[in-house]
Amino acid sequence: MFLRHHSGSPYDHVIRYVRGKPVQEGLGLSFVYMPFTTTVVSVPTQSVDARFRFNGWTSDLQRVRAEVEVVYRITSPRRAAAHLGFRVKGRGSERERDHLTVLRRRVLGIARSIFADEMSRMPLRRAVGASSELGRSVKIRMGHSRLLKDMGISVLVVSVRGVECSSEAAEAIEAENLRPSLLASQSADDGYSLTGHSALPLSDRSVGVSAKTPSIECADSCPFRHLCEDYMKVIRGGRAWCTLFHEFST
Repeated sequence: MFLRHHSGSPYDHVIRYVRGKPVQEGLGLSFVYMPFTTTVVSVPTQSVDARFRFNGWTSDLQRVRAEVEVVYRITSPRRAAAHLGFRVKGRGSERERDHLTVLRRRVLGIARSIFADEMSRMPLRRAVGASSELGRSVKIRMGHSRLLKDMGISVLVVSVRGVECSSEAAEAIEAENLRPSLLASQSADDGYSLTGHSALPLSDRSVGVSAKTPSIECADSCPFRHLCEDYMKVIRGGRAWCTLFHEFST
């Protein structure tokens, strides 16, 4: 049989070579050709969704795991054809090799390497809440990858679905997050203030020690004035101690 027919998919960029030179190309081309002088290349251009699981280390040598999703597509069919071929078999539109599997392996290999490098720059405390930041960083670095550019690949989305650590590390982070609130609660119960210049009891402070201490102004119009019968009994540097609000008046 001296003539063959190629029926292209609407999602494939078809390149027709005659004696090694491209003579026709476009999406979904269909034509009759002579197999002895013509080579047909069919490059898929639809987006591909690929994922991989990561197990690695943070900068403070803590073990973490994450699931990373990468969405990419071929935007330069000629470059992709030059690196991977995508040549169609002698009959029909079936390709000679499973080039998409090879391409997927290369893209995920680059993504995994970049993600591991980004993770190794972060301490665990920051990494567990940096899924969006990691995704943006990996996408930007993949966009500058020379190998991906040479293969005609554009990365559309990089999504990190949570960074998980061991239960012991998670409990340590939770305890560290709760520590400031616990200290503040304990100081309030003991009659100490964590704001200002020092942590002196409020009853022992003077105007000179804490000039920035929040205060209230006691006036005749105060509805609680009748509760402050002794609010003028304790005078500190011209300021009166309010027994209701436990503050110095102005």
